[in-house]
Amino acid sequence: MDLNKEYAYTVNESLVKIRLRDGHTTLLPEFANRINITEQSPIITLKNGRLLFGFTLAKLTVYNPKTGESELVFKDLIMSCNFILVF
Repeated sequence: MDLNKEYAYTVNESLVKIRLRDGHTTLLPEFANRINITEQSPIITLKNGRLLFGFTLAKLTVYNPKTGESELVFKDLIMSCNFILVF
């Protein structure tokens, strides 16, 4: 939920924004490759109102609902087999 309690967020095949007043939904398909609907994909609202989500470290994303901007948390993370390499 956003800080103003106007919107809630959930995942299906993409990130979904739900306007609580009337149930209107907006799909954000640009995040589909960072969400896994068959595994856990938690969404955490940070104190500053941004959302943190992703199902692996390499896909962990911070999204700002006010601006629509997003970024990977670990930009230089490369997953190879079962090893994590940070450059």
